[in-house]
Amino acid sequence: EKYTLKVPVSVLLFLLLIVAPVFSQYGGGSGTAEDINQIATTDDLIELCNTSADWDKDFMQSADIECNADETQVDWNGVGTPDGDNPAGFSPIGTTGSGNDFTGNYNGNGFIIKNLYIDRAGVLNQALFGYIRSGRIEKVGIIDADSTRRNNVAILVETSCGRVERSFVT
Repeated sequence: EKYTLKVPVSVLLFLLLIVAPVFSQYGGGSGTAEDINQIATTDDLIELCNTSADWDKDFMQSADIECNADETQVDWNGVGTPDGDNPAGFSPIGTTGSGNDFTGNYNGNGFIIKNLYIDRAGVLNQALFGYIRSGRIEKVGIIDADSTRRNNVAILVETSCGRVERSFVT
């Protein structure tokens, strides 16, 4: 005998809304060498800086990323609203002394990041990548970046014990 399972559309939509976010972090991928996480937007990049549990995974940039040139209009903290009049800017991916160093791989794939802004008072290793212990950064281009701090600040990588290859900052 054949049985047909009938599930109301509302139940299917509910399940999709619960399960989809688990699989849709970043622009796609799961972070393995076979299924690399895709970074395609400013939101993807900010999600990466806020998710230290992923700093041992593989990432590939899949598009040019342009942050708003007016840094007050960017949600640098990833909380859903722009930072306003006193933005702290981008929080580094990987920090020394915290046990949250970057050990993954980031392939910029020849794409650029434009208008990156960094102004984190009291934060060590300020840069796109603050501290790379054993990871690899390659083919990343950063243009028109702004960093206002004076100590322990860079644009692409502040401290690295890993590899940085074929990348540039202008």
